[in-house]
Amino acid sequence: PAAAQAAVPAAARAMDASAAKPPAGRRDADSVQAHAGTSTAYAARVRAWLEAHKTYPKAARMRKQQGTAQVTFVLDRAGHVLDCRLTGPTGHALLDAEVRAMVARADPFPAPPHTIKGERIEMDAPVEFSLQR
Repeated sequence: PAAAQAAVPAAARAMDASAAKPPAGRRDADSVQAHAGTSTAYAARVRAWLEAHKTYPKAARMRKQQGTAQVTFVLDRAGHVLDCRLTGPTGHALLDAEVRAMVARADPFPAPPHTIKGERIEMDAPVEFSLQR
């Protein structure tokens, strides 16, 4: 467990798995907000899965568009996306469209472990587009 904990990025360890959402403006930009009953380990896997499917649209790069979107999506027990909505747009249509496309490309997500109850697992995630990286 200690070695496994060290392998998880600090941002993933900082994720909040509680049902309560943090106050506006207090959300860690590198976290996935896991709702009630969702483990932080699973939320970390989902975050990594999302990042692996993210691309920065070339046209947005050329226009120097940056921003962080907030996306909420619902997964079924097999990891398939049942619903996806942008709950906090970046202010740039190209980047907002990429967030939706990223979630679609990531489908199916890793299936939730049996320790997570329910048929629908709702997740919130910030998606950052920065030219500084």
